[in-house]
Amino acid sequence: MPRRIDPATAVAVMRAAGLEPLGPYPGANVAWECRCAQHAHAVAPTFTSVRSGAISGCRRCGRTAAGERRRIAGQEKAEADMRIAGFEPLEPYPGARMKWRCRHTACGRTVRPRLTKIRAGGGGCRACAGRAPVDPATAAADMRAIGMEPLEPFPGRVGDRWKCRCVRCGHTGTPTLNNIRRGQGGCYDCARRVRQSRFGGQGEGFGRMPDLVPDLVPDLVSDLVSDRLPDRLPDLVSDRVSGRRERPGRASGEVLTGGYAASRAAVSAPPGC
Repeated sequence: MPRRIDPATAVAVMRAAGLEPLGPYPGANVAWECRCAQHAHAVAPTFTSVRSGAISGCRRCGRTAAGERRRIAGQEKAEADMRIAGFEPLEPYPGARMKWRCRHTACGRTVRPRLTKIRAGGGGCRACAGRAPVDPATAAADMRAIGMEPLEPFPGRVGDRWKCRCVRCGHTGTPTLNNIRRGQGGCYDCARRVRQSRFGGQGEGFGRMPDLVPDLVPDLVSDLVSDRLPDRLPDLVSDRVSGRRERPGRASGEVLTGGYAASRAAVSAPPGC
């Protein structure tokens, strides 16, 4: 027969587990009414389960402690995932589905992303994604910084067209704040003048390149056969742009370059000439 447990010893074991017995010792395998010494929960474990370590005493406190251990282990992994994504946590880990106050290391803003979205590949900073609400005063300052004066209130979204006037030339345009923040200019007229001044008189000729392609074909074929095309191509284009002249035998207004006329003469000449 198993040795009988001394009731005083059983009470000591229960108290060591954080339980205060509410009645006399009923036996090793009989539920014993006790009170949790930490949170006053009413429980009824058996002496055998407490002595063997099958339960820690108060079941409710045990579940809470186990959850806390899992939370601490998960917090280390969660903080590591946030830092890999570029966010520095500013408060303890609240849970994967809860908003977590962090600092975005790329821009320094304080944001509240959810860990589930970060692990799914989503972004956590609306400002860097271009979806954050825009302050109208900041938007107007960005426009004025590039020389565009707004003529109407900010439309509300960075992709909406915004009527403005160029302070340099007075041209009225409708740029978008998103394009301005990407580095584009706001005035097409000023951009056109800059392009013309950069390329000089060749801007118009190069803009009409499709009209020049038929005139280039004979010379391109000739130079391709003689392996001179890579060296001659820039000169051919320059000749068509700057050296156009009237084509013999055609109405005034139709133009032809001298290089094409020479190639036609060479093709039509008798052998040996």
